[in-house]
Amino acid sequence: MRDHFPRPLVAIAALSVALLATACSSDSDIGKLHYDAAVNHPITVEPHTVALALPFATNANALAPHDKGLLLRFATQYLAAGHGAVSIAAQPTAAGQRQLQFFGRELTKLGVAPQRILVGTDAAVARDHVELRFTTYQAGAPHCGDWNDISSTGSNLPMENFGCATQHN
Repeated sequence: MRDHFPRPLVAIAALSVALLATACSSDSDIGKLHYDAAVNHPITVEPHTVALALPFATNANALAPHDKGLLLRFATQYLAAGHGAVSIAAQPTAAGQRQLQFFGRELTKLGVAPQRILVGTDAAVARDHVELRFTTYQAGAPHCGDWNDISSTGSNLPMENFGCATQHN
C-alpha cells in the first residue's frame, strides 16, 4: 500500500527544508575570507642593496684602520644576510684592476667564497675608490590602522585591523 502526500504538503515541506538550510548558512564564512589577516595585511619581502664605497690609494696596498673596519662590517653583514654575489667595481684603469684584486683577496680572507665575488670596472666609480654591493631581502608589514572605535562592529564581523598586529610582529 502506497502513502500519497498531497502536493501542497510536499511543496510546503520542500520550502521548509530550503529555508532551514539557508538559515544554517551564514555570511560569516565569506566574512572570514575577506577579513583574513594574511590577505588584508600581507607581509612583503623586497630586495635591498647594501653598498659601500671606500677610498683606496693603490700605492699603499692597504686600507686605513677605519676603512678596514667598514669592510669587515660589510663582509659580516653579507655573510649573515646577503643573497647572490658581492660585486666590486673600480675605474677601468690599471690601478682599478689592482684595486679589484686587492678587495677580492680581502673579502676572501674575511670569509666570502671566491665564487661569490664578482669584479668589474665602471667609469662612474670615483677615482681611487672602490664600490662594493650585495643584495639582501627585507620583510615588511603595513602599519596597523586606527583602533580608536573598536566597539562599532555592526556587521558582527572582525574589524578591518583584525590580525594586523600579528602580521606586523
